Amino acid sequence: MGIIQRLFGKKKTSVVTDTKSFSQPQVERITNEGLVMLFPECTYIKCSDIEPLIQTLFEECKDYREINEKVKDYCWKYYPRPDTKSEEYYTYLEYYHKVTEWIKHIEREYVEKKGYRHPFDEACLIAAHEWAKMIFGIHVQNNGDKTPAGDFLSIMGTLAKEKAKKDLNIQVVGKFITLMTEYYKNGCKDERVSGYSIDIDPYCDYYPNSPLRNILIKSGVNKEKVEKICPWKTGISIDEIDYAVKVRGYQTVEYL
Repeated sequence: MGIIQRLFGKKKTSVVTDTKSFSQPQVERITNEGLVMLFPECTYIKCSDIEPLIQTLFEECKDYREINEKVKDYCWKYYPRPDTKSEEYYTYLEYYHKVTEWIKHIEREYVEKKGYRHPFDEACLIAAHEWAKMIFGIHVQNNGDKTPAGDFLSIMGTLAKEKAKKDLNIQVVGKFITLMTEYYKNGCKDERVSGYSIDIDPYCDYYPNSPLRNILIKSGVNKEKVEKICPWKTGISIDEIDYAVKVRGYQTVEYL
């Protein structure tokens, strides 16, 4: 009998039974007994009830993202994924999914208790300002290549960026910030020619994606200069849980 089967017995046996603590009926919360079974060597199991367990997590974590890291560490350490061809693999996926869903809701409870990183409108403005600083301010182009050839490419890209900014003015910057802020507030809906829209965060690899490009053009930037002034390997999004502004560069992530 596999480890998952030994822990949970028959497939119909579930460690998730408490559904009264959340307003949405489809949400399931894992019981303390279930957590003990999942994480037998975890220090948190000393708690005799689920609420003290959650409180312990809240006290130890400085950021809601640490909750996921702490719990998943035990998942991978004590219950590595079985072979995909084994019978217990599907049971493993079922319970792993339940733990993952539980973590998501505990993360939201953490944020509701500790407070959001920013009010949503403020987060949108911060994201827009961060784009403006990297596009219109002093920003060295960087693709992560530390070789002499990579350095040369960064220098040439930065020079091209500075030349393209020559005729831009404060009015363009102000309009860009306004339009980009509204784009984030509206949920990053990228309107398509066919009449439908998709959710897409502004991003630039070497070329800006359509939302970033369109906003720059509407702000008064010449179409031929748009690609030159955008920062390479950059994306900015707003965390849907605590409204932190996530700035992604080449192999870097920063939360504002």
